[in-house]
Amino acid sequence: LMMLLIVVGGALASSYDVHMDHIMALGTTLFVFMFMICLVAICHSVWLILQVRPYFDAFVCHHKADAAGQARLLKMMLDVGSKHNTFIDSDHLIDLDTLFDTVKS
Repeated sequence: LMMLLIVVGGALASSYDVHMDHIMALGTTLFVFMFMICLVAICHSVWLILQVRPYFDAFVCHHKADAAGQARLLKMMLDVGSKHNTFIDSDHLIDLDTLFDTVKS
């Protein structure tokens, strides 16, 4: 911060022969640079929105009789405090024939 104050103070204390061409070139360069940064940020945001993501982030498969409680606890631990969506086969399936299609997607 001190170095910045020294540089700015030195620049303000000295006299410069200002050429309008140099100022215009600098302004144009800064404008194009800022425009490109905004364009890249907008393109990146659109790409993130349009990117295909799976509906579920994790898949938990279990034996219904022996591990239903452990699977439910694991799902709750994965879902709490995060944006992840966990799939348990007994929650989201009406027909077992669609299990492979759901997991594949």
